[in-house]
Amino acid sequence: MGHAAVEFDFEAKKTRALPPAEIPAALLAKRACWLDVDARDATSAAVLLHSLGIDGLAIEYAIADDTGDRLIAHEDCLQFRVRTVTVTGGALRFARLDVILKHQLVVTLHTGESELVAHLRRHYQQDFERFAKSIGFLLYEVLDHVTDGYRRAIRVAEANVEQFQSRIFGDVNDEIFGLVASANRDHSALRSGLNAARDVVFKLSSRRSPHVAETTQPFLEQIVDSHVRLGDDLGVAREILSESLDLYMSIVAHRTNRVVTRLTVLSIIFLPLTFLCGVYGMNFKYVPETQWQYGYFAFWIVAIAIASSLLVFMRRRRWL
Repeated sequence: MGHAAVEFDFEAKKTRALPPAEIPAALLAKRACWLDVDARDATSAAVLLHSLGIDGLAIEYAIADDTGDRLIAHEDCLQFRVRTVTVTGGALRFARLDVILKHQLVVTLHTGESELVAHLRRHYQQDFERFAKSIGFLLYEVLDHVTDGYRRAIRVAEANVEQFQSRIFGDVNDEIFGLVASANRDHSALRSGLNAARDVVFKLSSRRSPHVAETTQPFLEQIVDSHVRLGDDLGVAREILSESLDLYMSIVAHRTNRVVTRLTVLSIIFLPLTFLCGVYGMNFKYVPETQWQYGYFAFWIVAIAIASSLLVFMRRRRWL
């Protein structure tokens, strides 16, 4: 387990890594800081956050073991939680990320390794040097990376729908129903996480707070718009999946009807033939045709004539 801290000097456009214990001094020197906390050891994480003067209720909510996404305003800070999503081998992997905002301090908390935070560490430097004017840029970076995760996940969901569409005209296979069930689970999880994240970002962008710079709020509004568009894309993918499943069921029903039709044709043809066989298979002593020299050949002529007549009749009626 490890914690990492970064100090930002916006005037000199410089950053430096520093021990978490030096954060209070950096804040007194009017430097902004980012503290990343691995909360696998909840006690250690709580002690560290208490040492920074963060509200106890915010700490309790941040390290609580639940999955509810929320934004809570405390006396001296803001605390919110979002669900992040990454794509690994075509599968979606969800994780939680807690963020605490306190004036010039941004704290991110996660349990175990976080791909989003690792990605953020690799890319925040460039945007800091080019655009950043306040620590609010880091809040934007965090939420923008969350949005990118959902964007990639929705593209994977759309690709899975396209794959399903390409398979519905192939062989009938019960595996397809497993694919649809998995896709529906992914869509539901994505919709739930995206809607919760959109609510959090909307509140951050629309409510004035000393912990969110006014210069940051317009950029947060852009993220809200992105979430709306992604939600629309996900809804379209879900509708296409539902329509494709309906089409697949129609194809299966059509194929089943064709099989039943063939079986019915065979039944219609063999029903009179079965009747003839039953009549001449009776064990009566006096059946006139049984002693006839050409009776066997006559039976086949009658059977072929009946079958041919029925085939011609059903062909004309377009039953075949």
